[in-house]
Amino acid sequence: MAASDPPVPAIKPTDPICFYCSRQKDAVDPWEFQILDIGRLKSGAELHCQTCDLRYRAVSCYRSDPSQRVIFQVDPKRLTFDRRQFFEIFKLAGSDPLAFPTIQTGYPLSSSTASEETFAKIKGWIDDCATTHEPCRRAKFIHSHMPKRILHLINDRVVLMEDAQPHPYACLSHCWGPSQSPIKTLSTTIEDFKRDIPWRSLSKTFQDAVDICRRLNVDYIWIDSLCIIQDSDEDWADQSSKMAEIYVNAFLTIAATKSRDGTGGCYSDRDACHVDCGTVVEGSVFIRGQMPRFGGPAGSKTSEGWPLLLRGWVYQEMSLSTRVLHFGGQEVVWQCRTHRRSESGSNDSDHANITFSDGHAPSDTKHNDAWDDGSPNDSPWYDVVNDYSGLALSFEKDKLPALAAISQGYAKELGADNTFLAGLWKNSLLHDMLWETYPQSSANGPTMKPVDSNAPSWSWASVQSRVKWFMFKNYMSPHYPVDCMKLEAINVEPIGSPYLGRYKRCELILRGPLIATTSEALEVSIFMKDTGKERSGHRIDEVMAVHQFTPDYTFDLDGPAIPIGRPDKTIPGLTRYSESPDANHRGAP
Repeated sequence: MAASDPPVPAIKPTDPICFYCSRQKDAVDPWEFQILDIGRLKSGAELHCQTCDLRYRAVSCYRSDPSQRVIFQVDPKRLTFDRRQFFEIFKLAGSDPLAFPTIQTGYPLSSSTASEETFAKIKGWIDDCATTHEPCRRAKFIHSHMPKRILHLINDRVVLMEDAQPHPYACLSHCWGPSQSPIKTLSTTIEDFKRDIPWRSLSKTFQDAVDICRRLNVDYIWIDSLCIIQDSDEDWADQSSKMAEIYVNAFLTIAATKSRDGTGGCYSDRDACHVDCGTVVEGSVFIRGQMPRFGGPAGSKTSEGWPLLLRGWVYQEMSLSTRVLHFGGQEVVWQCRTHRRSESGSNDSDHANITFSDGHAPSDTKHNDAWDDGSPNDSPWYDVVNDYSGLALSFEKDKLPALAAISQGYAKELGADNTFLAGLWKNSLLHDMLWETYPQSSANGPTMKPVDSNAPSWSWASVQSRVKWFMFKNYMSPHYPVDCMKLEAINVEPIGSPYLGRYKRCELILRGPLIATTSEALEVSIFMKDTGKERSGHRIDEVMAVHQFTPDYTFDLDGPAIPIGRPDKTIPGLTRYSESPDANHRGAP
């Protein structure tokens, strides 16, 4: 606030609000924006408008030019001067609940996520979760179970142990990085690591994770690269099949969510704009740089600050864990089966069912009634695959192994008669095969066929793209799948666990009509040009389009794709949809 400006009038909670503020108060959309200049706010404050008074005090912490335009959002209370940097207004916990009821509660931040203040908050979250969160307390920690190998933190030493006695332990979720260079346990180093793992050989992320455990009085930690023998295919297959046990039974999962590799560590020094708060109302209301939103779908701007959540292996690690501590670039975020808490308060949520876009929240694999009526339209498996398939893997051959623990959980829910088939399920196989890739122009669109994929071509796991299913559940009336093909035989012979995606044989025999077609690129209409959606199709002749599709692989890259313009034979459809649930039983085609 400029020295020449007159004192801001005292805030009077009982005063009426001005015309501009009343319009915003009545806005239907809480995310609606309002543009005002500082001079307008000052005039409103002088007329005793409570909202203008509060806003004028807030913007005066950063700007004083009366002509400066300010963009306000209705709820939550945030503002920006240039749409590049946003600020948030918050009130301290314990403030009068009747004063400023629309302002979110927040907390001041220390300068580092390694601070004592941060760990005091973490310990409070752990205690609250362990004592008051019934879903988390019901989590079945099998204290008689320990991973086959685990790191024991003995005084100042880190030792690899086998067959340790049961104790609470933590897991580390981290990005290996493009160099794939974290320290690894090999058949040639395992005996040395049982005696001692040199501290200097641990990456910054591993060192920080050990420090976190020690500060939380946790004496054991499981880290994949050190607790699995990395040059043993047998040990890797054995331990990969036990990921569910390892993460479900961990007391806590530590996530180095801010780091793209082992050099990034867990701890961060915060940006000054989040630490240095401007005072709006002495002792109760403050303003600071808006905290980064937690999580976000792959490819979104909000996901960029949380790179760990873009990795495929992490999807099941987060989903299986009962409690997760995310060490972000600006704050620590806690997630459990009941709540999400953050140091700032800006990323808090009391919803138990937090979605993928909120960071792969811990959750149970629940039975879904959609499986009971014979319709796969609402199958939660499709939601899992849709979310997971857009995430990154260093090796495409890991696509099914990195989801194996979740697949095993679904298999238990679906029953012994519903076999897992390379990412699909026997009892809904024809509909499961109707997956499609995202448009090529999108961030998750198809590329060339992965050279190291073990999945058959009829599985979504065979493509390097995010996939989806067309859902009729969004229509006014229900639609039910009617089989147009007959499944004659399933010849699938897995090597080891079927969930790890390694097969000696993987064939399906279908019986149904075939038609002669020629694939071609369809002209994009003027209405589609701005959507970024390419279309391809099969045609019988020059005028009749039989089917439109999105290609599994790009046509302009090397690979096994059928080239545009080559005659071929095509299945016109595996299923069709009827509004009657009894269509299959009436012998419908």
